[in-house]
Amino acid sequence: MAYVLLWAVGALALDPRSANDTNTCSNSQGNAGAVLHVNNQSQQAIFWSSTAIAVLVSFVQGAITTLINLCEAESLWTVRFRLAVFEHYWWIGIAVALLASFVSMIISFLAGNTGDALGVLVLATASSLVVFRYAWPAWRNRHFCENRWAAWTGPSRTGIAPELVGKIGDAATWRLLRDKESLLSIQSPLIDADPTELLKVSLDTASPPATITEKGRLNYFNPFSRRRNDLEAGLSPSPLADSHSTLNDPNNLNTTAANGTNPPNGSAAPRSLPPGVFPPMIPGKSVSLLWGEFLGFSRRVSRGVLSIPSRLLVSQPVTDAGHNGQAMCLMHGVFGRNKGLAPWSFILKLSVQKFEENSVQWPRPAKVLRGYYEKEIEVSYGGLGEAFVKAATEMALLFADSRPRLVKDWFEQVMEQQDLALAQQAHQLGATDKELLLLYRLSYATMLVSLACHTYGRKKRPEITVFKTYYALSLATPGPLPAWVSTEEMKKRAAEEEVNVSSTALEGLVRAVLPEAPPPPPVVDDYGQV
Repeated sequence: MAYVLLWAVGALALDPRSANDTNTCSNSQGNAGAVLHVNNQSQQAIFWSSTAIAVLVSFVQGAITTLINLCEAESLWTVRFRLAVFEHYWWIGIAVALLASFVSMIISFLAGNTGDALGVLVLATASSLVVFRYAWPAWRNRHFCENRWAAWTGPSRTGIAPELVGKIGDAATWRLLRDKESLLSIQSPLIDADPTELLKVSLDTASPPATITEKGRLNYFNPFSRRRNDLEAGLSPSPLADSHSTLNDPNNLNTTAANGTNPPNGSAAPRSLPPGVFPPMIPGKSVSLLWGEFLGFSRRVSRGVLSIPSRLLVSQPVTDAGHNGQAMCLMHGVFGRNKGLAPWSFILKLSVQKFEENSVQWPRPAKVLRGYYEKEIEVSYGGLGEAFVKAATEMALLFADSRPRLVKDWFEQVMEQQDLALAQQAHQLGATDKELLLLYRLSYATMLVSLACHTYGRKKRPEITVFKTYYALSLATPGPLPAWVSTEEMKKRAAEEEVNVSSTALEGLVRAVLPEAPPPPPVVDDYGQV
């Protein structure tokens, strides 16, 4: 509608009769009907300035509207979501330009150019429509667009087939694989290909080895790390590592016994893991890789967007029942990136009332939408089990109840992903494969707790807190925690998880997401892998 009105303004402004009327009125003796008295040259300048602004705005807005429609029609969601982050800026610019054109047209009219009366009316209508129908809603929606970009384009977790595991490397290795796969002579500093695609290209060739420092440890070059400290910490091997091999050395794996335990004390320390790989790394088994900007990949919307209804992907999303769909859109973005290798094995037994009462979002006004959300989520994720559906429903409700700036801070700390640095540190400290898998199986319960207790300044997911609580509940009789949990590093981590949250509230949230009695263990193979 605004676009049509802008073209109407341009057509009226470019009508030669308007210019003739301007000359006629300006040359009439004394400009009897004029309120403002300006000379003919100034009047012409005002008139054509107003015309030029209106026409330029119509062309710019037409181009932007066409690009947006093209992105949505062709499913170019990375471009569309990125444009939406700045959408409020261009609407404000268009509104300001139209107001400037409107003021110029008013001045021209008051100067005696009565032939501009229709142009003034049309321009006033277009300006009002742009301001109140587009610019103001876009400004109010800006935080959602920023959070949507973060929810859909953050670090992704994907499975890597066993035959490709030995090719995983650091940021420099990924760029070399990209250069080998691409036919372009000029390459972007960031990688726009999928990691599995790059690994398949290198399947028949040897990957370049990692750099060995003078101390004999692997040095993973990482020029793309930014403010996400947890991810950065997970890139370099721990000083506890004892590794002198390259990434392609088959011995560069976590050697485990068939029962899923690490070598006994006194044997070689666990080997360091390639950047982004979650332990355990078991010979002949798929591994879980976390990849994103910190490994040199460009941000892009998760491929899970292809399974999401288009009504949830627009700037004003709605649910199937007609409710505001912003929270559902954010939830789908998160759950499309962080499932891991066995999402059906997640441990979650939600006590709704206890969880709501201990969350920082209390009194949780969006809880009345639980039935609507769960019904729609069941259609998308029902095949992954009840725990997954419950987690997705609660996550959407938490997003709906949280302030946008709080959600933005939560995304900036990468709270939606299992802590890679912690998993690798636990691996180096001697955690068994079953204990590492338990960290993964508890990751969704931890994610819910992290958002329910999140405040500005919190930087750690309560993974150790959740692990210790569940481990204690799972013991038939009271017993000690695993040795690695009792180390100084883990004690420090547990203290960091309690920053800016009362211990009572945190304990209540953790208890609210865990079963009172341990669930039966998942089906595992001879390596202890789910």
